[in-house]
Amino acid sequence: MTTKIDYTTCPAHIRDSLELYVEKGFDPGGFLSAVLENKLMESVARADKHNLPLLPEIVRFINWELPSGCYGNEAKVKSWRGLSAYGGIYANVVNETPQVPTDPPLRKTLNMGDACVYLGDISRTTLYALPIASFHIGKRRYYMIRDLDAFLEGQVALEGVRNDN
Repeated sequence: MTTKIDYTTCPAHIRDSLELYVEKGFDPGGFLSAVLENKLMESVARADKHNLPLLPEIVRFINWELPSGCYGNEAKVKSWRGLSAYGGIYANVVNETPQVPTDPPLRKTLNMGDACVYLGDISRTTLYALPIASFHIGKRRYYMIRDLDAFLEGQVALEGVRNDN
């Protein structure tokens, strides 16, 4: 059984963020994370002038359209992000069989949270201290995936591959 999510019923300005979260495990941002984690006070506090009046509509969409395993509390959201990023949980829920992604990545950048996960779930403080170029779009900081890969390759070349089992 395959279930297709109708994203056209989602408010247009958050549609891409929710789709990338559900389909690929990308960080949906502070406001949507709070909504997905069922944190009402934080959702209201993080909502901008566009999201606040649409909060009931956003919640209705999430409740009626998205798989229940991707929202409800912080643990579910974190688990969904970790597994969806590797083609796991969403494939199981919707298609009943995992599928290995064969398409090239949809994007060439990662926001700070995703970059931390990409580098081995390091802290933001650690990421700030690394010599990796970043840039801002609005208030969000982004990293080019090629720069993250170059840093990792440089570390392997510098330290060699270790097998510390």
